[in-house]
Amino acid sequence: MCASPEDAYRYRPGTHLVTGTRACASQLAAKGRTVICLPMPLADIATPLPVAPPHLLVAAPFTRASCLDLVLKAVAGIADLTITLAGQGASKGDLEELAQRLGVRSKFTKFATADDYRAATLMLHPVRSDWEGSAIRAAHAAARPLIATATEAARELITPNETGLMIPIADVEALAHSIRLLIEDRHLAESLARAGHEFHQRDFSQQLLNPRWQRYLGEIIKPPPAAPKERFNVRKV
Repeated sequence: MCASPEDAYRYRPGTHLVTGTRACASQLAAKGRTVICLPMPLADIATPLPVAPPHLLVAAPFTRASCLDLVLKAVAGIADLTITLAGQGASKGDLEELAQRLGVRSKFTKFATADDYRAATLMLHPVRSDWEGSAIRAAHAAARPLIATATEAARELITPNETGLMIPIADVEALAHSIRLLIEDRHLAESLARAGHEFHQRDFSQQLLNPRWQRYLGEIIKPPPAAPKERFNVRKV
């Protein structure tokens, strides 16, 4: 499973490469690799948007490339907002310190659970680069309004202002404006969530992708040929 075109070198001995977006597949093909675009199936975990104070969920590595420091700066001062940051990385300590200094009510966890998705009133994918799109598809599967930076995967998986809001990369003002917009405009938030979930059901549901994976694996994993039966000449005495 390849998350970016750089995986062409990491998995050089691999005989079968699979990626989740056409953008990544085309880049890998341009590097001379044989690759298929076949996203991993995601469960449909849609629930109604909670009627509660705003709760922002971000699932991204704790690295500078995820722009999580800009997220914390963007939400600072928004009344009653809480934020869950799900991920791992060397920047965790710095991010926790920044959140405390800015007065942002935050929770840091390694993985986003089903409860985290249910509690979220909106999701954010603020990274500088993304070829895989799993976090975007997870937001659609959970029927949550999504704000994402204009990465390679986002341009493929999001119809701007229909299945999500797309903003420039590393733009704290655009982040703050979009977050406030979805907090204040419940109708828009619900519309984005509904359209994103319909997109998931139509193109990325388990009912659609599971059979495709079964067919693909059946093609590449052939059972070994049956061993020939040994023949013995037995003379009766």
